[in-house]
Amino acid sequence: MLVSAHNIKEAFERLEQALSTMIVPYEVPSIVQSNFLDVFAYESLASSEEPAPLAS
Repeated sequence: MLVSAHNIKEAFERLEQALSTMIVPYEVPSIVQSNFLDVFAYESLASSEEPAPLAS
């Protein structure tokens, strides 16, 4: 899960807040700081285009 925060404590608090509505138990094994240069928006296929079938 990707969380934006100024420090590790804030990241953990935001993660806890995001997961607080889950019914199943969860565990946070680690929190790692990463530096991202840019984030690109996801663009899905147009509704008229269908994805190519997988080769079998």
